[in-house]
Amino acid sequence: MKKYFLVFFGIILFFFIACGDKKKSEPSKIDSTLYDYKKSELKTEPIDDKSVFNLSYRFDNEKNLLYRLVTISESEQKITADTIISNKLKQELVYLIEFKPKTKEADGTVEADVKIVGLKLNANFNGQNITFDSKDKNDTNKVKQFAEFASLVDNPFSIRFSKVGEISEIFRIDKIANSFFKLKNADTVDTETKNMVKEELSTNVLRPIAGQLIRKFTDKNLSKDSSWSIPQSPIPMMVYKINYTNKYKISSLEKFKDRKLAVIDAGIDFKVEGNNKYSDSGVDYVFSTPVYKGEGKIYFDISNGRIQRSHTKSSNSFSFTMTTNTPEGKKKAKREESNNITNILELID
Repeated sequence: MKKYFLVFFGIILFFFIACGDKKKSEPSKIDSTLYDYKKSELKTEPIDDKSVFNLSYRFDNEKNLLYRLVTISESEQKITADTIISNKLKQELVYLIEFKPKTKEADGTVEADVKIVGLKLNANFNGQNITFDSKDKNDTNKVKQFAEFASLVDNPFSIRFSKVGEISEIFRIDKIANSFFKLKNADTVDTETKNMVKEELSTNVLRPIAGQLIRKFTDKNLSKDSSWSIPQSPIPMMVYKINYTNKYKISSLEKFKDRKLAVIDAGIDFKVEGNNKYSDSGVDYVFSTPVYKGEGKIYFDISNGRIQRSHTKSSNSFSFTMTTNTPEGKKKAKREESNNITNILELID
């Protein structure tokens, strides 16, 4: 899949109308100042409030919302053998995302359309600058070069989620996939490949983005200093299985405009399972124990039932050595890698 749809990490961090719908989404006109997240700040006032509340999503009035999502990825890799090979990547993606609630069921389940209306990429790979702006849609060569990003813009997709933020479905994604294949002159790829691309698109691109807009919380009643945790599905990593749990605590209640916000401190606990040694085809591998970290703050608008802002960071690092016997004697190599991801989400209103 990566050869077809390569995007940042998990993030990686992106929406659409049903296949067969003859309506076309109109290109969005974007104010370029909306991409500037560095000058943005949430000016709040602390309040002394001991009331009980919950973190339920509501979206009662079906009002269209505009979010800015910034994903900053930094990755370093070093391979030491007879020579040293080093790679360093820093990537900044800024998405402007239109969120339109459509229907709400009796149990609080919401269906919403999500559309990326603007996207900017700035990256540096080993000293080489790489840029893309979705407004350059008339630059045919650039649009083809960055098809994995260009195909996301102005093509809405749909999500369905519960009142506590559990996303049950990502759907209506055919238009994004078809746009990607068209830009890559790959319209004739077989059905199996197309389905694989759509599955990867849904799981590894659209769901992580939707998961920044709609985070899963708890259905418990809360107040200041309440805490809770949510176990996550284990992640396979080389020879290991990573078990981790998201942890949350209400650190304070604050006022923003006419809204009451719950300020949530977020973190993770993790546990690594597995044997650090592995052999295959005459090569012996020894793995270090990977290290994961995560922290951040989430500002949940209790008054309106939605996330106002979030700023989270995650990182991981690992290394392993490879040893094999050759006619020239024992050969050894080492690979080291570290990854850091920052996500900043803000409701623009």
